[in-house]
Amino acid sequence: MAARNVLCLIFAFTANAVLGHIPYNEYNLAEPDAAQYYVSSSYPRNTNDNSLERLTAVRSVLQENGVDAYIVPTADAHNSAYIAPSDARREWLSGLRGSSGTVLVTNSLALVWTDSRYFTQFENEVNLEHFTLMRQGIDESIQTWLVQNMGPYSVVGVDPTTYTRTAWNTLESALTAVNVTLQATPENLIDIARERIDDPAPARPNDPLMPLEISFTGRQSSEKLAELREQLSSREVSALVLTALDDVAYTLNLRGSDIPYNPVFFSYLILRSDLTAPNNTILFWGNGDLSSDIIEHLASEGTQLEVLPYEDIFSYLGDMSNELPIGSTVWLSQDGSHAVYSAVETSGTVNILATLNSPVVMMKCIKNEVELRGHTLESFARKYLWDVGLTYGHGTGHGLGHFLNVHEGPSWILSGPIATDPGISAAMIFSNEPGYYEVGQYGIRHEDVVEVIVVDRNADHPMAEGMVGDFGGLGALGFYTISLVPHQTACLDVNLLTDFEIKYLDDYHARVLATLGPILQDRDLLEDYAWLEKECAPIRSAAVRTTMPVLLVAFVSLWSYVN
Repeated sequence: MAARNVLCLIFAFTANAVLGHIPYNEYNLAEPDAAQYYVSSSYPRNTNDNSLERLTAVRSVLQENGVDAYIVPTADAHNSAYIAPSDARREWLSGLRGSSGTVLVTNSLALVWTDSRYFTQFENEVNLEHFTLMRQGIDESIQTWLVQNMGPYSVVGVDPTTYTRTAWNTLESALTAVNVTLQATPENLIDIARERIDDPAPARPNDPLMPLEISFTGRQSSEKLAELREQLSSREVSALVLTALDDVAYTLNLRGSDIPYNPVFFSYLILRSDLTAPNNTILFWGNGDLSSDIIEHLASEGTQLEVLPYEDIFSYLGDMSNELPIGSTVWLSQDGSHAVYSAVETSGTVNILATLNSPVVMMKCIKNEVELRGHTLESFARKYLWDVGLTYGHGTGHGLGHFLNVHEGPSWILSGPIATDPGISAAMIFSNEPGYYEVGQYGIRHEDVVEVIVVDRNADHPMAEGMVGDFGGLGALGFYTISLVPHQTACLDVNLLTDFEIKYLDDYHARVLATLGPILQDRDLLEDYAWLEKECAPIRSAAVRTTMPVLLVAFVSLWSYVN
């Protein structure tokens, strides 16, 4: 019989465990204010020669444009969690291939801000003669450095498509106070420098779109658009501008492959309440021509829209700003770029409704009356490390998209509250990934994927019948593990585990074998089945023992599902 257990396990991991990603950047500095990850491109590693060549080219372009310092973040125009090689400017310039970092170039310095995951990697990959490491959370932030080191009347440049309006305003306020100008460069100066030395950036991808049928989405795109229009009407908004790639993909039930391993496509979507179909829904994509299968798919879902070239977004926003009646309101997410905000403000007569999240984000985020804040769970996840004076410098979990981004907000499991986090509700999907890292020695990351479920006295859960209340009517939520992968029991010290914890692992492995085993046998993958059967063997019968130096790490995976 299936059961849902509370898991509180102490794991002993070997020193060669695998490193993992970090789901959220907790440094609230002047850097772009979202998680920044990207797929590493295949650029040749920087050498002493090309590092200097690239910096020299960049400094020449800065001088021509009257810019004294230029910020190069890890970002694209959509505040994406992962970026395409066409936007990997920070990597090209610095050579640092890590997922997070920001470069600041002046006429004499090149500084690289990154977090603790990449301090050692910086030493190995970056030309130390020309670049200086700035340790996030230890050294001064970019904003602080600029305030303290840029002289009055100097100019700091940024590509406005790579900075959110929120991050822009924060930095601009600090610089204005010391008579330093923050300037939006009309073109990205790194791209210009690359052209100068015959090393242009890769072309922006524009791969074919893929329709996602209702059997996979559960709702037609026309229904989603109708719900959004209701929100526009209730807020008396003339236009909604969607800038996040997964927001557009989700709304239209379309997917793409413009960013490796992320089924999204470069696009913008605008909904207008002052126009009629098809001109009231405008998709900016590619050259503006959709393929016949996409046109048929949208028509089958009752969706009519106008399609314009991707590059037309800013001119369209400027024209729309001038066309809308004075006092009209345009709805933008605070994650929108400074460039988008500036285009909407062209006329100076349009109001902007800036919300923490777009309405699409909240549509994707299932809500109910019972919510647990992420930082409460963090206390459980970190407890056994805290007991011995240890911790990990990353969040414990993040939302996952439905055939969309692997990091999907607005819900996170972090060590502190996030303003945009709506809490945890039933039917959300999270990663559950505590870990521990020792620089130069090893890194540990233990990760499951879990569904949030409602737990009450009648739930199929061994702890349910012992509940004598429901937290004063608030109810309770729990995690149901939906990833089925055997844990590496070879690195466990069984003497540290309770009988309950051993039973949890044995029951979980029994479910893994019962679910995946028949599939392997049906495909005649008998060698694979034998491996799985061995990995899923009961712990005591497998005579688990530690054979290598170990680090004791405790993890909590609440209300995990097992057989």
